[in-house]
Amino acid sequence: MSTKSYNSTNFVSSSNEVDWSAVINCTNTDDAWSNFKENFMNVLDKHAPSKEIRIKQRSKPWMTSELIGLIKQRDKYISSFKRTNRQTDYDQYLVVRSKVRYMKDKAKSSYFVNTINENTNQSKKVWSILNDLGTKSKCKTQFSRIGLLIINVLCFDKSKVADHFNTFFTTVADSLVAKLSSPSGRFGIVHVTNFYRTRNVAENSFGLSMVSEEHVYEILESVSPHKATGLDHSPARFLKDGASAIVVPLTYIINLSISTGVIPDDLKMARVLYTRNTAKMLPETIDQCQFSVLFQRSSSVLSVNN
Repeated sequence: MSTKSYNSTNFVSSSNEVDWSAVINCTNTDDAWSNFKENFMNVLDKHAPSKEIRIKQRSKPWMTSELIGLIKQRDKYISSFKRTNRQTDYDQYLVVRSKVRYMKDKAKSSYFVNTINENTNQSKKVWSILNDLGTKSKCKTQFSRIGLLIINVLCFDKSKVADHFNTFFTTVADSLVAKLSSPSGRFGIVHVTNFYRTRNVAENSFGLSMVSEEHVYEILESVSPHKATGLDHSPARFLKDGASAIVVPLTYIINLSISTGVIPDDLKMARVLYTRNTAKMLPETIDQCQFSVLFQRSSSVLSVNN
């Protein structure tokens, strides 16, 4: 997003002008969220529009300042020729282009010769250099595909493998608990039930409280503007800046979600990264959207119905 012309005051002003009735009049959580997201992103695109950026590739190690200068000179001549159609510019372009090709080949050759000579006794480094050069391995053996054994059948289908992993991680806790023997003594069901009964905590007495606008506003104000952008592509900075304008529709959506027991589908998504830890694949990082984190923090307070 481009924030070159961004002004937080103008952003808040535009957010206040939005008619949030399309959100507040919804009785469906997903519809309310969709209406809010559409209006919020429209305002955001107006003040901080998305832009395409070009990521330059890292310069090759054999590139020299002299060679880069010649390349710029070559590009300058061809650009001038396309603009003016002068033959002299094109002639100069051909001359400089030949110099670029010659110096590039010479610099590349010198780099690889010198680097290989410096690493003669390090075969791994030499092969790495040869791979950069484009030398193909003489080994014709193809790497075998790695599959997953599912119900005694070796599976290579990526979707089925992903579904199997998902099923495993979502059911592993219940599966392990089912294998445990019934606890006794102070950890038995009778002792635990009596413990909570003496504290006036009965079965099914816990519930999520409705949240207030003040509570949601406090959370929005506490959001760090330096947080990384999540899956919703909404930087945390704009949630903090527009807190006063979006607190009413957001509070309504959170309370609607609590009362209906339905969480918007967008807020259920997260990017889970697995890292290899010895022989296990364990989830390490969860990347969620900023609004999803807001929902979690807003509804994290439990109430006891005596």
